[in-house]
Amino acid sequence: MLRKVLFILIILTSSFLSNVSVAHHFIEGEVPENFLQGLISGIAHPIIGIDHLVFLIFTTLIVYLISKKIFFISLFIFSTVLGSLLTIININLPILELSIIISILLTGVSFFIYKNISSSILLLIFIIFGIFHGNAFGKTIIEALAPIQVSYIIGLVLVQFLVCIIIFNLAKFLINSNEKETYTPYFFGLLNISAGITMLYIYF
Repeated sequence: MLRKVLFILIILTSSFLSNVSVAHHFIEGEVPENFLQGLISGIAHPIIGIDHLVFLIFTTLIVYLISKKIFFISLFIFSTVLGSLLTIININLPILELSIIISILLTGVSFFIYKNISSSILLLIFIIFGIFHGNAFGKTIIEALAPIQVSYIIGLVLVQFLVCIIIFNLAKFLINSNEKETYTPYFFGLLNISAGITMLYIYF
């Protein structure tokens, strides 16, 4: 049953991503002008930016498989804050959009090899990925006033933690036995890679 459900999810995800307009800003790319707009934009960006949402979901799943401790996902979330701060001080990472999609594809690959790689190395890689995603987040507020930038980052952190907590607890349900853990990661990886390839097609 689980295999059938995940197969359907792959088809639905590919169909959805191939038709969605990949949005990144709650206020149509405009710079937030007040504290509330900054907060809402920070909350919305990782959700309506489908590439960021996909990465956040599957990063949470792989962290669950590696450590089963939600603490480690906080390292990724705070790395997105660091990436945003880099943007604010005009440090922009190269080939950003392509790097984000590559991070999604590599996350998918990690589901197939996570048992053969040091967990600390994988976590370090995800922190680096988080900096790239955060660098993209920061572009929304690069011209905003400092208090608005703060509210944006608050919203960014809150929504990411919320998504991660939901997905982390869902993973406990989907991967709750040794038997499931032997094959479920491969379906997660396939779904992840499918989403990444589709986004690569949409962007390029």
